[in-house]
Amino acid sequence: MKIIDAISKWLLAVLMTGWFGVSIIFLAGDDDPTNPMPLLLFFVIKVFAFGSLCLWGKVFMHLCNIHALPSILTDLPEEFDDEFEEED
Repeated sequence: MKIIDAISKWLLAVLMTGWFGVSIIFLAGDDDPTNPMPLLLFFVIKVFAFGSLCLWGKVFMHLCNIHALPSILTDLPEEFDDEFEEED
């Protein structure tokens, strides 16, 4: 069962990476200058891509909290722990 768990975690990680990549492509993508799309459609695509990235972040944090992703993606090295602690 450990092999199946590891494979499912890595497949989920690949799926999350693909989702992130497609969202970034749509967010950063440009319009074809020879065949421009309407400005409203351009902004609608950008808004949905940004919303997809925000949703991706929430799903990623949830998957990290329930340990559904490989530990190499969710655990920070100890040397980085100090950088993320809040200062009083």
